[in-house]
Amino acid sequence: MKLLNGMRFTGKNGEHYELNIAPLIKNTFIDNTIALNNKDTGVVERINLDKFKSLVLDRNYKYTVSRVDVVIEPGKVASGEVYFGVEDDSVYTVDGFLDGVEDVAEVIHIYTIAAVYEDDPVVQSLRMIHYMRLFSMHKICNIDGEKYITNGVIGDHVDLRKLDNSGETKAADSYNSVTSIDNFRPVSIGYAFTRYGLLPVLTIYDDKAGKNFCYTVFNEKYFIGFPERDVYRIGKTQLTIPINTEDDLPSLAKVCVDLFAYWAYDYRSMLPAIENVFGKE
Repeated sequence: MKLLNGMRFTGKNGEHYELNIAPLIKNTFIDNTIALNNKDTGVVERINLDKFKSLVLDRNYKYTVSRVDVVIEPGKVASGEVYFGVEDDSVYTVDGFLDGVEDVAEVIHIYTIAAVYEDDPVVQSLRMIHYMRLFSMHKICNIDGEKYITNGVIGDHVDLRKLDNSGETKAADSYNSVTSIDNFRPVSIGYAFTRYGLLPVLTIYDDKAGKNFCYTVFNEKYFIGFPERDVYRIGKTQLTIPINTEDDLPSLAKVCVDLFAYWAYDYRSMLPAIENVFGKE
């Protein structure tokens, strides 16, 4: 499960809880517990993993809040937060972001922050934005026979980084203007609430097994696995990396993790284990 700010849960005795993740996430996850606001009493309770697993998530939220880059038109971009309709990926904004804009070329999804229910007052102020295409932040591209990865919007253009650790960059007017390499599967790196508290976790989907496998670093250069049922990923911390095969992971992770560390969360401590476990001998 991915944990989003504002999610609501019900206990076995009918208690109502809400998750409010602190700006400094470690303040929500202390001593192997998660802090939940008891809506009936107004008291913040600290709950261990076993009790948390017994709670029932209210899945009837209508929107999610995500960090995005937006290409309004080639050469004109913006960065901020938008609301996605859960049922149809429709996009909405509120006053203060994309004011006066009704149609955009591209919405580039970076990570998901919160869940919003129908009774939230903000729903009354949502304004729909029409878009032509939706992309994930990191997308592998082929330019003149060389592999690059998109890195969102910087200034007035889409940033591209060469996948050879040379640091070479290119600029594009939009995501749609670069030729993508398809048939990739996502890998995520981010913090998660686990039986051992708050940990950085690498999650890989295995096509053959049809499920996710979750790992955290052990002894700096190795990974130890967790059952996915005991891993609750924190949405706003998730870096998503596209790979074709696991052999791609070390080079892709090096570029993406380095870039993510400058403006979000720093997972560079996981790189030695990624290279040791997934690198070619």
